[in-house]
Amino acid sequence: MKRVVRFWLDLGIDGIRADAVRWLSKDPKFRNDPLTEIVRKAMDGTEGEYNHYIHKYSRFWKNLFPYLRELTDVVAEYDNRIMIFEDYPDANYSTKEQYLGFYGVNPKVAMPFNFEGVWTDFYADAFRTFITEFQGMLDPDEHTPVYCFGNHDQSRLVSRMGGDEQARLMALLLLSLPGLPTVYYGDELGMPNTPVKQEDIQDLRAFTSGDIDSTRDPERTPMQWQTGQYAGFSKAKPWLPLGESVRHHNVETQQHEADSFLSLYRRLLRMRSRYEILRTGTYEAIGELEADVFSYARWLGDQHIYVALNFGRLDNTVKLPHKGRILCCTHPVDYPEIAEDGTIMLRPFEGVIVECSEHPLKKDLDE
Repeated sequence: MKRVVRFWLDLGIDGIRADAVRWLSKDPKFRNDPLTEIVRKAMDGTEGEYNHYIHKYSRFWKNLFPYLRELTDVVAEYDNRIMIFEDYPDANYSTKEQYLGFYGVNPKVAMPFNFEGVWTDFYADAFRTFITEFQGMLDPDEHTPVYCFGNHDQSRLVSRMGGDEQARLMALLLLSLPGLPTVYYGDELGMPNTPVKQEDIQDLRAFTSGDIDSTRDPERTPMQWQTGQYAGFSKAKPWLPLGESVRHHNVETQQHEADSFLSLYRRLLRMRSRYEILRTGTYEAIGELEADVFSYARWLGDQHIYVALNFGRLDNTVKLPHKGRILCCTHPVDYPEIAEDGTIMLRPFEGVIVECSEHPLKKDLDE
């Protein structure tokens, strides 16, 4: 594995995703994982499902982190390269301990994905809770959070969150959080799931489980570059079909539209590149949850940013803690106005990033 890592780094790639790392070290005696006590009594000796077991022998075995240290030491030989670990927290163990275990391997070059946003329900309090708790367990000087709201195992953002506007809000949230954001290909275009007929299914897991409806192929269709044959992805017929969404959800079309998904992502990424505060600044949730609005402050030195996200289906008004100007919103060509009294009326699923003249939490800090 170290030779494979070195091979690709020598070719100049920026980083490597290490998939399913939990299984790298296993019990050499090949003992079976025990059932949880509750399940053991209920199952009466029959086999259970994955989450019915305490995975004390098959994952996180003793040599896991030493193995990962060896692997990441190879990455550390190169300048400005990283390795990201893929692992889903096991419900039978402390989430904090699992994350911090990976962060302790080689924090300057390696960090774990945080996939909690993938299965968090679309509610302001749900996202506020998971992000604030996760940020609270990290050492900001040592640990880089890697937020991820979509991947190849889950329905695409537009389909999972409920529509285009909700997916735009998730983009603004993701790209205004600290750390390293990861965007699943096609989400920057607002690509929805693509219907896949049974005869076109490629997902082996769907076949082996006998549950064809569980196929992950709808979120794995080719990247849509243009409206031409095979969406510009290939000159040959791709392994999965293209859907009707290719007519508008493609790079060629959206790069010329000021209010497209692609334009929103580009604006957010340019802003993130320009403002270090968005990458490394401190995060703190603001006050209590108001209606369906999730608000938080970001600060770094004398830079101050306020973010407000309306997860609701109704208009919601927020009041700026200090004077400011809107840097970006979910629709780059249709900003809401800041009223004379410092309030902003957020439309359903609208979010704003505001540069403030003073620390957004200054009143709280002065009390």
